[in-house]
Amino acid sequence: MNCSGYVSRVRRLGTKHSTHTLNNVSHVISKASLLSMDILNRSSHVMLHRSRSGNGYRVAESTTADSHDRVVFRWVAYSDGNLFTPRRYDNVWS
Repeated sequence: MNCSGYVSRVRRLGTKHSTHTLNNVSHVISKASLLSMDILNRSSHVMLHRSRSGNGYRVAESTTADSHDRVVFRWVAYSDGNLFTPRRYDNVWS
């Protein structure tokens, strides 16, 4: 499952969205207002925000890194996170 398919399924969007069409069901927010399960999106990849620390964001993402197709949890440095746009779904569920 690719990254946008993973996010679409976790967020129960009902249909698979691409990194581009996720923008149609979400709106831009500030990095300071990121909550768990908001997304960090760019044209080629999307990740679910889980938490943050002094050094970066804890994210969940579907990846094919190291020839594996899997979901991983990892830390992303703030400098790398700046390549992504934080977004929140228009119909947020808890």
